[in-house]
Amino acid sequence: MFANTPLRILIVEDDIDTAESAATLLRLAGHDVTTAYMFPTALMAAQEYKPDVLVMDIMLPQVDGYEVARQIVRLLPDKPLMIAVTGCATEQHRQKAIATGFDHYLLKPVDPGVLENILQQYAECLAV
Repeated sequence: MFANTPLRILIVEDDIDTAESAATLLRLAGHDVTTAYMFPTALMAAQEYKPDVLVMDIMLPQVDGYEVARQIVRLLPDKPLMIAVTGCATEQHRQKAIATGFDHYLLKPVDPGVLENILQQYAECLAV
């Protein structure tokens, strides 16, 4: 499916292969995508790129995805759509993601169709 409204998407994922695979799929769908692999580069990328959407791995080394997301939101003039991506399928993790401000909580491996559906719905809201 090709995006009617391309979104600026920042993927923060410490596994480079996973990040680049997701970025490739989203680019093929018509989105503008950049990636960051660690805490400090994620903050710099968010500040420079000003994404519409943040796709955040929760289990990052050094600083977890919850804290990275909080800091990114503080840096940006407008809160992006925030999608938590994790292998931790616990209710505690889901509740923490919601409390942090994530709009969606997806388990790995993420179904590309589910992700694109979320993005398409968000793009439609932005277009109104």
